[in-house]
Amino acid sequence: MNKNLPIKIVLPRKDDVKNIRAGGGPKKFFCTFNAEVQKHVVNSLKSVNDYYEDFFLETHNAIPATALLIMKDEACAKSHTPDSLLGKNIIIGAKDINQFYIKISKESIGESIFRAIKAETDSVQANMTAVQNIVPIEPDSKISAFLKQILQKDFEIYKKKIKIKLFDFDGDDDTNARVQQYVFRKLKELDLLEKLQPIYHGDSKLYKLEVQNKADILKLSKIVGIQTVDVFYQYALPAFSTEKINFEHLDSIPHIDSDTIIGIIDGGIGDKNKALKPYIVNKKTYVADGYKNNLHGAFIASTILYGNYLNTIAESKSKRFKLLDIEALPNNDPIIGFTDSISEDELMEVIENTLKEFGGIVKLWNLSIGMDGCFCNGEISDFGHFLDCMQDTYGVQFFVSAGNVRRLEKWPLVPSLDDSDRIISPADSVRAVTVGSLAYRDSENSLSKKNEPSTFSRRGPGVGFTVKPEIVDYGGNWDNSGNIKQLGMLGMSDNGEVVENIGTSFATPRALYKYACIYDELVEKDLLLSKALLIHSARINSRKIFDKQNKLYVGYGLPPNDYQNILQSSIDEVTVVFKQGIKQGKMLEMIDFPYPKSLIRDGKYYGEIFMTLVYNPVLDKNFGVNYCRSNIDASFGPMYSNKKYSSAMILEKNSDFAFEKERVKNGLKWAPVKSYYRNFSKGIEVGTGWKLEINRLTRYDVVLPEQEFILLLTIRDPNGNDIYSDMINGLREKSFVTTNLEIRSQVRQRQ
Repeated sequence: MNKNLPIKIVLPRKDDVKNIRAGGGPKKFFCTFNAEVQKHVVNSLKSVNDYYEDFFLETHNAIPATALLIMKDEACAKSHTPDSLLGKNIIIGAKDINQFYIKISKESIGESIFRAIKAETDSVQANMTAVQNIVPIEPDSKISAFLKQILQKDFEIYKKKIKIKLFDFDGDDDTNARVQQYVFRKLKELDLLEKLQPIYHGDSKLYKLEVQNKADILKLSKIVGIQTVDVFYQYALPAFSTEKINFEHLDSIPHIDSDTIIGIIDGGIGDKNKALKPYIVNKKTYVADGYKNNLHGAFIASTILYGNYLNTIAESKSKRFKLLDIEALPNNDPIIGFTDSISEDELMEVIENTLKEFGGIVKLWNLSIGMDGCFCNGEISDFGHFLDCMQDTYGVQFFVSAGNVRRLEKWPLVPSLDDSDRIISPADSVRAVTVGSLAYRDSENSLSKKNEPSTFSRRGPGVGFTVKPEIVDYGGNWDNSGNIKQLGMLGMSDNGEVVENIGTSFATPRALYKYACIYDELVEKDLLLSKALLIHSARINSRKIFDKQNKLYVGYGLPPNDYQNILQSSIDEVTVVFKQGIKQGKMLEMIDFPYPKSLIRDGKYYGEIFMTLVYNPVLDKNFGVNYCRSNIDASFGPMYSNKKYSSAMILEKNSDFAFEKERVKNGLKWAPVKSYYRNFSKGIEVGTGWKLEINRLTRYDVVLPEQEFILLLTIRDPNGNDIYSDMINGLREKSFVTTNLEIRSQVRQRQ
């Protein structure tokens, strides 16, 4: 049905903001407290004390050490942290959902042992039943899995690229300085200090180190104060294997020229392609002559400017965006010229310098890169966190490719047991939109059919089991021999030829193009709202295409090609937007929210409802899997005078789990993007009215600033009746203040 009606922004009424209801109650016991439980905890603490005894003597008890607190799965919630046993403010980070780094000193661990032996209060006893174990940080646990692999083979090329990270003691500058001095002293004893180079990009504090041999790695891991020993990963242009295509020359396609600029950080677009050159408004190069390869960058640029036309994908009216060409990635194809790669820290520097120069005017960025080794293991990668920091600092939005993996298997795939097919850094960036690939063309021998995930596309989840990739777009297909001919996507080379290729690298600019169209159309530019609209539209567009088993590969689905269908409502499908902040200790409770009268029949509510919630949670890199530090939840459902209120909406994954670990893993708790859906095809009982509720939660009672969120709510009548008027009239009758989401096409029509 034609979408030409405005989306409505709903403003809260004064009485809709309420104080969060107080919780509390007695401490919970997770098993019977007895002598066996007590003995286990006491012995664990004593073992940690014994492990660090020499360290405490060496440092005269002036520097803290670190231990790992392992909680029982059912005791991961913040209300169960063992403050009475270990003391408050002792948790400085996290390794896993139920594994926490704790700060210990000779004095503090002695006090904890004393409390455990006495066990005089219910609070201490309850704490002890929540603890699974407390262990020291062993050297082997500090060495990354990738570094362990290369120690067995190509170690020589990484000797100068060792990355070490120190524990951050909860932002305590004095303690961190003393730990740093101690680590530097130990490095000097190993004759390694002169080879140490600080790497500070964003708020990351890393160190680059050249070691002499493999034995140095083990020596580093034994230094108290060092958290991880890893490598600075190498990035290069993804493999580019083209098929040349005979194609008619680009003619004068109807389009709208936009002033919005898209930045492309890649191998460069070049200046030989006459169809691309007019749209390049500026260029910056970090690649030396002889190492340049513009094939990949030109294909990405042509996908943004001409992708729909080249691939005969329908679109009502295309937009042409200006391009900023950042030539950062060197050639890796020996047929073309000299080959090289760029180190993780070097690429961070390029991105930070680029955003310092252009971030004020260029808000949209494409990053389609390939690298070795660092696939997502549930914790945030250094590069992923860096990219989050850059997006916050400069107010920009990155689109990042999920990455490619060579799996010549027919869809559907079985996820690898070793996680080697998961998204690669920096696709785990929470702020970025990560894009996976779908097949657009298929054949009898192709590994995927049209609209199935491409079998080279990497899967999620992301940090803390968040949904990654969030969306997908067309990136091509292949057959069981790896052939791409007549199965890939069409783009342009740096010299203007039409070529065929595959990869998530090319799905990413397609998704960014759709986002740019949304952003460009908004009269009031808003990055977070554009992100919410894109993901919400993908969820609605893909309801009948994807099922739950595909979620690891497709996220919330494929956004529609026509941006007008994203930015407007129709008479049978009304979308409303809630865009505001929520303060700590507050909740939003909209009672008596209107429901379209034409969807109420024979004492039942009918219809189909989609809800998408998007927000930028506070982040803390020290907490690994628990990287997101604030959570917002939404609920929407009818109220009944004789029943306790419960949401009628179903989260994308079932969130009805008893244990915190399961709620995080399967219920999307702490996830910055949440999707809810319900189809009342058989109707549900009519109540006294509907309620919309927004709640906010923080980890470990940390005081955080007001949190902005976007909630999109779409109600649809599957029978195609007019519910738009019902909804608008209902909002007015209930005294809700609304305003239109203003878009430029409507302004142009009025003019």
